[in-house]
Amino acid sequence: MIKYLAQEEGPTTYQLIFKDTEISGKTYKILEKHLKKYDENLVLTHVPVADEVVIIVNKKCETDECREAEAERFIKYYAGISRKLK
Repeated sequence: MIKYLAQEEGPTTYQLIFKDTEISGKTYKILEKHLKKYDENLVLTHVPVADEVVIIVNKKCETDECREAEAERFIKYYAGISRKLK
């Protein structure tokens, strides 16, 4: 299940960070291909030992509303991809 990792925010945020668990290496490779279509400013890191993936979406947000909207948008996109992988 994907989670948005809230961090101490200043007036402007440049990254939204998400984490998902129970991601195998094989699933990660497929996920990586699909997520690159979401945005070129996306960084994925797979931690095979923990079966986790950390996703950083580079997006400039100056308000909490912007951060919440972008986080919701990405989670919906990610959830759609995850359903297809199962």
